[in-house]
Amino acid sequence: MNNLNSLSPQSINRINVLIDKINSTCDALISALEINSEKVSTYNLSIVEKMNTSSEFIDLVVKNIISIKIHLWELKNGLNNEKLLYDILDLQNLVSWLQETSDKLNYLLISDNNFNNIYSMAIVEIQSMIQEVLEEIKVWELVLK
Repeated sequence: MNNLNSLSPQSINRINVLIDKINSTCDALISALEINSEKVSTYNLSIVEKMNTSSEFIDLVVKNIISIKIHLWELKNGLNNEKLLYDILDLQNLVSWLQETSDKLNYLLISDNNFNNIYSMAIVEIQSMIQEVLEEIKVWELVLK
């Protein structure tokens, strides 16, 4: 039985808009982190060298961004399709995973000074919008019916 009907259609629409914005920002950040020969020749190798960030670190960041995108996809589809999120526990778990992944991304941001200096605005924007989604849901205030 789906007990998520306490979310208004306006809330679901607002969450969908925020999810689309977060996904767009995530895609832009992933694109900026992608280092290939075309980008290196376009932006000059010295810029890449100055960043001095290991590829393993970038892989962790991209992995977390992709995880956020997956959680957002699950949330969006779950809110728009009653068969995917069955009850408040499903929603709480999904929100918890989203928050945990966002926290990991924040930890990566503060653990690398170069990355922080270059990409902090995009990460902060993503986290701010995730917080708006969480506030819109108000998981802890939903009552099972």
